[in-house]
Amino acid sequence: MSEQLAWQAERAEQGRLTPEASQRLLHELQVHQIELEVQNEEIMVARLEAEAAVERYADFYDFAPVGYLTLDADGVIRSANLTAATMLGVERGRLAGRHLESLVTQGRSQLRAIVRNVFKFRGKEVCDVKLHEGAEVAYVRVEATTCRSGLECRAVLIDVTVQHRAAEEIHLLNADLERRVLERTAALEASLKEQESFSYTVSHDLRAPLRNINGHLAIVKEDFPGELPPEVVGHLDRVRELTCHMGALIDNLLNLARIARTEVVRERLDLSEMSRGAVALLRESDPQREADFIIQDEIVVHGDRTLLRMVLVNLLENAWKYTSKVEHPRIEVASTLSSGKQVIRVTDNGVGFDMAFRDQLFGTFQRLHGPEYAGVGVGLATVKRIVERHGGEVWAESKVNGGSSFFFTLGG
Repeated sequence: MSEQLAWQAERAEQGRLTPEASQRLLHELQVHQIELEVQNEEIMVARLEAEAAVERYADFYDFAPVGYLTLDADGVIRSANLTAATMLGVERGRLAGRHLESLVTQGRSQLRAIVRNVFKFRGKEVCDVKLHEGAEVAYVRVEATTCRSGLECRAVLIDVTVQHRAAEEIHLLNADLERRVLERTAALEASLKEQESFSYTVSHDLRAPLRNINGHLAIVKEDFPGELPPEVVGHLDRVRELTCHMGALIDNLLNLARIARTEVVRERLDLSEMSRGAVALLRESDPQREADFIIQDEIVVHGDRTLLRMVLVNLLENAWKYTSKVEHPRIEVASTLSSGKQVIRVTDNGVGFDMAFRDQLFGTFQRLHGPEYAGVGVGLATVKRIVERHGGEVWAESKVNGGSSFFFTLGG
């Protein structure tokens, strides 16, 4: 239409148009002018909207919660948003042309590697670096990706100072904990040495007087046969029994202390065979006594041979002792599974005990029966310590005059 108007205007200049044609041409020119003005206004509005969008993008870019950098293949900063400049502690106008590595005190080699890998493999690379002391934050995570052009890469800076401070605190706490563990280990070793010294004293310095007492009592009885009143002889025998009892106490205490220092060496063990061996010793100790032993076959565990033999001997001796006054004694050794754990059980039909006192059962020198049953009250304490050294548990169930069952598990 504009070409037609131009042609008509040219003819009008040459005087070839009539007044009516000139009038129409003028009107069309006016309409065209209006259309141009509308188009110009629309262009202005679009331009303003574009400028507003650019301004919004610039605000979003500059004030984003993370820093944005554009780097070249050498790690030189080409552009940065205000957040990045603030994080790095450098004016934005002074960032362009600087190597990002120059603003890093720790992690330079990692930073150099991720920039190189981004340009080489066109992927995403991440590393944490520590910034120079003038920076607003201490640690940032750099996430780098290649631009579409392949000539630059984008780097996002994320403040990870809190995480690194927490990691440093954990490291310090661990170091302090390790120091305390070493100190307590040293204190424990010193305590064990003291205990060993005490055990040595008990073993030698106390045993000798007991042996002398027994020897002198025997000499008195031998040197004055028939001259001592019966009650005096009874007192002498009672004193000898008490010294023997004290010797047994010393032996058991030494064994109990030794267990705490003994290294647990685990191996595959057949508790059934070990139980039969312990039963044979019990029968030899009292050949006249009758008792039924029921031992389950192939009770296989992993534990320390010496220590677990002590457990079986103590539990079987316990059952043997407390069934001594039963008409038909019966002792059983068995294994069951409970909640995925192997549970070893030693059961007897002896005198039993009151479960109200079960908390005292595994304590040192704790006895729930009178002098009619011999003992020093250390056997079950020994069992408990050995089982716990294996990472297991031990417990008992009983009824007065209804027998007892002792259970134990072995960890690992």
